[in-house]
Amino acid sequence: IFDNVRPFDLNVRIFAFVIRFGLNSQPQFRDSRISSPWPTRRERRNAMKLWSRFIQEEAFAPELPHLMAGETIQKGPLKQLQPFWCNSDLLVKVGGRLQLSGLLEETIHPVILPAKNRFVEHMVMQLHLSMNHLGSEGVLAHLRMRFWLLQGRRECKRILRRCVKCYRLRAPAFSQQIAPLPKARLLGNTSFLNV
Repeated sequence: IFDNVRPFDLNVRIFAFVIRFGLNSQPQFRDSRISSPWPTRRERRNAMKLWSRFIQEEAFAPELPHLMAGETIQKGPLKQLQPFWCNSDLLVKVGGRLQLSGLLEETIHPVILPAKNRFVEHMVMQLHLSMNHLGSEGVLAHLRMRFWLLQGRRECKRILRRCVKCYRLRAPAFSQQIAPLPKARLLGNTSFLNV
């Protein structure tokens, strides 16, 4: 779904509709069918979780069985993040020391996403555009409220370099060639000779 040029939000809505169609076509959900013309917020959030799960299964295939078994990761890019397997969301999330803070659960334990992924590129670019071409640090800070992007700073800079509007604004100012000095200023005359 994400290997196209459609906006990220549209891709998420399409994926939410696909999930809705799958649920509505099952006979056990016949009484609780959803028929609204747009996907609900919960459906979009579930679509994002499911797509994140697909990405993690592809990117973290060697580490996933260890995390599901409750083991710690000994080496690799996930080691520093103290990752754990969240059974309620079926996702790999960041561990850490913020359990006692009053933050939301998704901020305390953000979902880990790999670098150099098409889904992540679309998500970062959409966030950049929706926040009026905010810089890489601002986009990364906003992204880390829900997701932890591996090599996040480098990835944000790499992705945002492709924004045409920002590229035009970052263009160096035109510098004009300085004209040669006039002859009167180059001669070794004394002061106040030409008053």
